[in-house]
Amino acid sequence: MTTPVGGALGFALDSIPTVGTTAERNARYPAPPDGFKVFNREVGAFQLASNGTWETEGTGAVIVHATANGTSDDTSAIMAAITAANGGVVYFPDGTYGVTSSIAVPAGTRLVGAGPTRCAIRKNFNGSLFTVTGANYVELSGLFLDGRDSTYTGSGIVVTGSSLRPRITNVVTEGFSVSHIQFGADAGSQAMVSDWYARLGAGSSFRALWINGPDTVGQFRMFVNCVAGLGYHDLDGALDTQFTNCAALRWETDAAVGICSMLGCIWANLGTAMTLNGTTMTVIGCRFAGSVTLAAGSSGTFIGNVLDDVSYTLTNAAATAAWQVLHRPSGTALGVATYLTTAQFGPSAATTVLLGASSGTYPSMAGNNTGELIQQMDLLRLFDKAGANERLRLDLSTGLLSFFTAGGGLAIKTGSNARLGTATLVGGTVVVANTSVTVNTKVFLTRATTGGTPGHLSYTVSAGVSFTITATGGADTSTINWELVEGIP
Repeated sequence: MTTPVGGALGFALDSIPTVGTTAERNARYPAPPDGFKVFNREVGAFQLASNGTWETEGTGAVIVHATANGTSDDTSAIMAAITAANGGVVYFPDGTYGVTSSIAVPAGTRLVGAGPTRCAIRKNFNGSLFTVTGANYVELSGLFLDGRDSTYTGSGIVVTGSSLRPRITNVVTEGFSVSHIQFGADAGSQAMVSDWYARLGAGSSFRALWINGPDTVGQFRMFVNCVAGLGYHDLDGALDTQFTNCAALRWETDAAVGICSMLGCIWANLGTAMTLNGTTMTVIGCRFAGSVTLAAGSSGTFIGNVLDDVSYTLTNAAATAAWQVLHRPSGTALGVATYLTTAQFGPSAATTVLLGASSGTYPSMAGNNTGELIQQMDLLRLFDKAGANERLRLDLSTGLLSFFTAGGGLAIKTGSNARLGTATLVGGTVVVANTSVTVNTKVFLTRATTGGTPGHLSYTVSAGVSFTITATGGADTSTINWELVEGIP
């Protein structure tokens, strides 16, 4: 039974354990289930358990045959395996591989390790550990990359040139003085970096990701489940980049950054203020351990984010109302439903709505089974789209509704079952069909035109059916304006 390494196996290369000898294999796995696979260093191949025996199979990959003891120089063995793979899979069994010069990864090559906890590549020189230069469809996975920044300078993985669709996954990086992963300007289009953990080396902080732009066109780079403990991401003019479920000390952005999305990310800058710059930014569902400023000239969407402390603030310094903001107040418990403080809806200069509890408390907002949204607040203020002129204010503590524009006021639609209309008396009475009336409805009446012999006006209500207007004397044929207002018991 011979199965090539890859998708046909049903599991990833970096999930395959390594044994040093056949005796070790038999001792560790005396009764393996069918389909269980190991890499046997003694045999130099993968072995698959089948019907109580072990079958040596073709690998579909070139194995790196190196000393890999943590002190040896394994550079030539790695390069030989890459050359032999000719754009295919290179497999690194368990071990610590010493490298003394930069390794170029050709197009189509997959460098696959036995897993970050079992396979380490240690940099013993100044410079970049792996370079991808104009090489498409390259992959690195299942590796621990050790930059040893206490002794050597340089980067971990550097992608330059066109280098379409590079993939970096299940990789741990540590101790690179320049950057852990770096993309040059317009390099790495459609890159996918996932399940990457960047760790601190000898310094106090480090640059985990560096997009060394500026890009001239969108690159569609994606980063998913990436964590940089005490590291920051430097986006120099990056165009079209998305971060999902990522964590870092901070993201550094500039005015040349464009179409950058941060979804469900954590900024752990521990009280230091952060600035979001760039155009067409999307920041949704993130947590910030510091105050946030939306930079002048920037634009985007800032929705459902959390500032971890009541002392942290959100400041919109953009020259125009270019940000759409829906923001949870500082210090709100994470387990409580979302609250509203400042919201800007619509295009860049849209109407501004200020929502929030002026008392400093933030009662919960929840949905009920009728589809209604309940928001408790003290004050609702509506401005024009220039943001400078207040037009309407509802003070919920006093119930006062204020209009700030001469000529403004309530406009009520007329028609069937409306709350405003006219009716003409016939013989001093008229029945107005209206299913909206209740036992609490108050009917306000004024005479629009006089007819017949005017009498004093009164009304009666048949809840859910109609109301009747009556004039004393029985000879009134006037036209009557009426308005319905609900009384609250």
